[in-house]
Amino acid sequence: MRRLLKLLCTGWAVLSMSSPLHADQILLNNGDRLTGTVVRKEGDHLVLRTAYAGELKIAWSRVAEVRTDDPMSIILSDQTTVQTRLIGAAPAARVEAAEREEAAEPPQSKPVENTDTALEVDRIAYINAGPGIDLLGVRWKGRVNVGASGNRGNNDIDDLHIDGEAVARLQRERYTLNAVLDRSKDRNVVTQQNSRLGGKYDLFIDRAWYGYGLLAIEEDRFRDIDRRITLGAGLGHQVIEDERTNLSVEGGLNHVRTDFALAPDESYPAARWALKFDQRLFGAELRLFHSHELISDLQASERTFILSQTGLRVPLWQGLLATAQLNIDFDNAPAPGTAKTDRTYQFTLGYHW
Repeated sequence: MRRLLKLLCTGWAVLSMSSPLHADQILLNNGDRLTGTVVRKEGDHLVLRTAYAGELKIAWSRVAEVRTDDPMSIILSDQTTVQTRLIGAAPAARVEAAEREEAAEPPQSKPVENTDTALEVDRIAYINAGPGIDLLGVRWKGRVNVGASGNRGNNDIDDLHIDGEAVARLQRERYTLNAVLDRSKDRNVVTQQNSRLGGKYDLFIDRAWYGYGLLAIEEDRFRDIDRRITLGAGLGHQVIEDERTNLSVEGGLNHVRTDFALAPDESYPAARWALKFDQRLFGAELRLFHSHELISDLQASERTFILSQTGLRVPLWQGLLATAQLNIDFDNAPAPGTAKTDRTYQFTLGYHW
């Protein structure tokens, strides 16, 4: 009996050593494979718990495939909630999305068992997110950039630029707040003084279409603008929204009031057109971006102004980034004595989340 027990124990040990242990697997873009337990994916990182190195944070842009033993709870970029054991190996089935579009209904938050269909990496917003995110579907994104310079000696010049944007994305809503501040002095004489504060609310009608309302306040001393207030509403289309590409277009009606320091004040209804785009390049966090906004007086089309930003954001380390961009501020009917176009070349350092 004792010999039989010994043989059984020995056999079990041999089988245990020869059988592969079950574990979640992460395949990276470079072919490396990691094993452990998938904890969650939030923001730009996937957290993997391992027996050999504790919790590892893996850049999501480096992930090619995720395979798990147990279904993962997934929130997609369009706020749909599904479950799957496989991400990235094959195109995702789009049956649920097609049915929602046909019915013209917003995405539902009820989980859908989807264990046999792989999901594309770029469609994943969250994996095993916390209760608050599962319930509300809130995704926060934002950045703050600062550029400054000082010159002493033959010149006495100081420049300061600050800009930032914060976006809160819910299942059917999106809140955006942005701000810009520029100040420059040459031998203690102010040579640039402008600022802009804007807020926008988007309410999604379905997966792609949304209505919006906006408010923007700006001032520019050297364009004679003491205060310009723009209030508007309209319709937008979210053409693409995922980890790699974002593209939206908007159109609507605005009311514009401009209080000039010297020129006569203006107040008029206007049409608005806007585009916002960013694209991740080369599978990394390097991003190309462009946005523009055109506002034109409905009664006098020559009274048109355009704001445009184009540039490149380069990731540095732990959320830090460098940005190079060109801003164009065009006013077809500027105040007397001021130029139509301002071009600004900016190089800034910042932080994004």
